[in-house]
Amino acid sequence: MAVNVTVFDLVNFPNNPKTVTVDLTELVPLGNAGEDTWVLSAITSATASGGAAIQRLYISDTSFGWAKSNNLNSGPFDVTASQRHLKVAIDEDVASAVEIELATSAQQIGGNAVANDMQTKLSDTARTGGAKVGNLAYLNATVTFIDGVFKIISGSASSSFTGVSRSSVDVADGSSTTGLAAELGFDILVTSENLAAAPPTQTSLSASYTSGTSLTIANSGFVVGGDCVVVSDGTNVEFRGVESGSGTAVTLSSGLANPYASGSVVQILTQQDPEGVPVSALTTVDDYIKFSIASLTNQIDFS
Repeated sequence: MAVNVTVFDLVNFPNNPKTVTVDLTELVPLGNAGEDTWVLSAITSATASGGAAIQRLYISDTSFGWAKSNNLNSGPFDVTASQRHLKVAIDEDVASAVEIELATSAQQIGGNAVANDMQTKLSDTARTGGAKVGNLAYLNATVTFIDGVFKIISGSASSSFTGVSRSSVDVADGSSTTGLAAELGFDILVTSENLAAAPPTQTSLSASYTSGTSLTIANSGFVVGGDCVVVSDGTNVEFRGVESGSGTAVTLSSGLANPYASGSVVQILTQQDPEGVPVSALTTVDDYIKFSIASLTNQIDFS
């Protein structure tokens, strides 16, 4: 059943409501081998700036890329005339990032206010005259600040966090002034793209281990010097650095405390999201409906 939602620009045109319609639609996408699929669709009869029609939005993919700051500085934050720029790349390489200039203050600024400013500035870059004009990934990007962590979420969905057609977010320091990356915790960030590109991988011991620093693993070249590994037999779990790896021979930084039988698991450790695995930023039907409404509303000319 279709849902009609009334939307407003309460600040500039509070007496000029528009309507967005959200519904489930059955269709056969191009390249889907003739198979039908159910997708969330949203449409509005309102127009964009200049009277242009707003294209119907379909959501069938559910991966919304994101980047998170670390929580080493939970704020408030110094955003000053000499420290106010940040580069953000959404669904593209950081070399193509847009540089945004945040509002400055003589006093430190709380994280929620900074997040709201970041979202506004990213959206503005996709509006008329902006560096990313018409780019919905920037126009519909959202920024949150929860438990001391900033999270920038792409305004477009994809079936993947990696690759050419990915949904992703990357952040770098601004170049116009001393950048804000370190101040906001984006100098050491976690992104859905990085986590998805390097998932935890594992092999096994091809010979039993009793003592010393040498392991023999099943997959040649799987472990190299500088890696960190976890060895487990289901009862014992131990973590070690790797001094060197050549073929199936691995030398650990120090010996293991327990013996391990052939077939025990050896896993390479990778960077992880402190909150869990790299899942989509939007995870419920309610999330997708709200996103659909916001996506069309951002394009409406309320004048």
